[in-house]
Amino acid sequence: MFNPVCPNCATTTLFGAAYCPHCGHGLARNDTPPPVKPAETAETIAQTLTDTQFVFTIWVASLALLVMTGIVHKLYGMLDVLLISGLLMFYIWAFLLVKLDQLANAVGKNPAFWVYCSLLLPLMGNFISFYLLRQYARLKIRELE
Repeated sequence: MFNPVCPNCATTTLFGAAYCPHCGHGLARNDTPPPVKPAETAETIAQTLTDTQFVFTIWVASLALLVMTGIVHKLYGMLDVLLISGLLMFYIWAFLLVKLDQLANAVGKNPAFWVYCSLLLPLMGNFISFYLLRQYARLKIRELE
């Protein structure tokens, strides 16, 4: 949102200020409330849930890939494959955190709790956060239909 400009001296003022800080000219107050975020619909929550499930499935597959490459590294000493799969899992984990945040916002839950749960407990926190948020999303979809 842009800060308003004083019509008298063209100085940028603070949003909602009654007077210009530079020249003291009275500013017209805009009493219109800020735009309200549209309410989430069952369709948008369902789409967010589907996207999150997709990223979660890819994350679980990358976790399995990391375990398999760990076995390959133990047997054959191929460190580069292990590093690549670990990096892949890390990037997918970051995308999963974003999707969990979006899903928490869509169902009206505090996203900070779910992201912190996933950050502090990287494996179990992701499973717990995903399954609980999935349940909340399903309940919210039923409620809105």
